[in-house]
Amino acid sequence: RDELLFIFFIVVVLLFSGNGYIFSEKKLGFFKSIGLAFPLLIMSGLALLGGIVSAVDGFKLANFISLVYLCIFIGIYEEFLCRGWLENEFLERFGNDKKGVIFSIILSSLVFGAMHITNAFATTQSLFDTFNQIFQALASGFLFGSIYYKSKNIWSVAFLHGFFDFSLMLSSVNLLKDCISVETGLASMVFSAISSLLIMSFYIFIAIYVIKIYISNNW
Repeated sequence: RDELLFIFFIVVVLLFSGNGYIFSEKKLGFFKSIGLAFPLLIMSGLALLGGIVSAVDGFKLANFISLVYLCIFIGIYEEFLCRGWLENEFLERFGNDKKGVIFSIILSSLVFGAMHITNAFATTQSLFDTFNQIFQALASGFLFGSIYYKSKNIWSVAFLHGFFDFSLMLSSVNLLKDCISVETGLASMVFSAISSLLIMSFYIFIAIYVIKIYISNNW
């Protein structure tokens, strides 16, 4: 399938660019790494519970399997690309000091956010929802980038990314609009914008906390 081809392509890029070490390099183990995002896991768990309740009616196994597959693919492909490749390439270019690290994380997050603009053309998603998603992806990219830099465990951020997306997509209420598209009125748009700002603040708060932990221990 196309998704597997995308993963194969980015793995080849990683190997040929000299970044193949990401598959085995780890500063922190898997559980310690995802523990850095404990507040995000709580948020994901609550969203997952709501999604389970919503998915009980009209549950279709085929759709569920497709969703699991999609989220695994998203977690692996986007983290391999944006953190495993781009963030490391930026670090090599701008250095491993405080300024270089923050700049590298921000740049990789900008690319990650910009990638989602394709949803405005490839799906029926509205332009408003697309920009909403771009800004949320940018903020979550800063979080995932911070966790990856601290842990150097690409598998943990791939899991966090996929699990969070799955938690949201399982519910009929999907703030990231990855799988569904709905018509939005003014009230809905205002609510969505406020929700996005809160979620973005949540991401950035955790990311700053993770970076501060690293700075206090290493710089």
